[in-house]
Amino acid sequence: MKDLYQPFLGSAGICTDSRSLFPDCFFVALKGENFDGNRFVKDALDRGCKFALTEDPSWKGHPKVGVVDDTLRTLQDLARMHRLEKDPRVVALTGSNGKTTTKELTAAVLATRYRVLAAPGNLNNHIGGALTPPVVEGRGSGRSGDGGKPPRRDRLLASIAAPDLGLITNVGKAHLEGFGSPEGVLKAKSELYAYLAAHDGTALVDGGDGPLLNRALELGATVKRIGRDEDLFVEATLVRQQPFLELEVVLAGERHGLTTRLVGAYNLQNIKYALAIGLEFGVPSSAMLEAVSDYVPRNQRSEYIRGNRNQIILDAYNANPSSMREAIRSFLDYGRAPGC
Repeated sequence: MKDLYQPFLGSAGICTDSRSLFPDCFFVALKGENFDGNRFVKDALDRGCKFALTEDPSWKGHPKVGVVDDTLRTLQDLARMHRLEKDPRVVALTGSNGKTTTKELTAAVLATRYRVLAAPGNLNNHIGGALTPPVVEGRGSGRSGDGGKPPRRDRLLASIAAPDLGLITNVGKAHLEGFGSPEGVLKAKSELYAYLAAHDGTALVDGGDGPLLNRALELGATVKRIGRDEDLFVEATLVRQQPFLELEVVLAGERHGLTTRLVGAYNLQNIKYALAIGLEFGVPSSAMLEAVSDYVPRNQRSEYIRGNRNQIILDAYNANPSSMREAIRSFLDYGRAPGC
């Protein structure tokens, strides 16, 4: 692995799609049900990649190509090696709903004080997790890449990211095609708690979420509770939504007003989690509130678009039953002020 780590370090970045090659990249030829990146190794070299990783044995001996039995597993091993070599603090996020928005808000909050690397867009599966430590989220949906049961996906993501802190946003009716039931989803997602318990990490858990709190404690994780009068004192109440969320926020006992560019009352939980992580990292309240206020969603989640004749609330990316329910409920309650 060390002979591959040097070209990995010396490259300008990782590329797994020959259509998106860039100069001096480290090209990893991945193979799936409907594609085979091994067919494009020559094309990648011709177009300026610095090094290519393939499963095709015909490339053995080429100075700019590494031949391995499993390119995906090798990519994951390289990512794990790199994460341990650099030793950053890592926050891992997973859950049924809200993880991408929570990740984006968390990155914005932490970036006010730290250098932050967050998974761009939706690089949140067993491939994306290997491409983008250290602030990562794990989806764990569908079938695992090694042919095992779906819960192994979250275990694999945790082992790649090696997080210090972990947060499960919630457990709902997402990915039931892979996990079979909400109980199966809980079992899969709590692989993160199991990893944290085994590696002296800390689980951040909503103090009002009994099933998640009990699961974290059962698995032996060190737990910090989020909520009013909890370890991480955060409370958020919706004041109005016309169209954007305006909140009253309590951080460590201090009350603040907060205006946002988000729509949808379900985002109160995402905001609360991002602020709690900020508290854990010692980010000043004023900086956190400014970061959340300035955040503008651009990923088909909680977007507000004003046209010449109409207004559009765009929340359409990869919806599952529980997230659709919350989106519809928020639309029906538009203009009211429920609490969180």
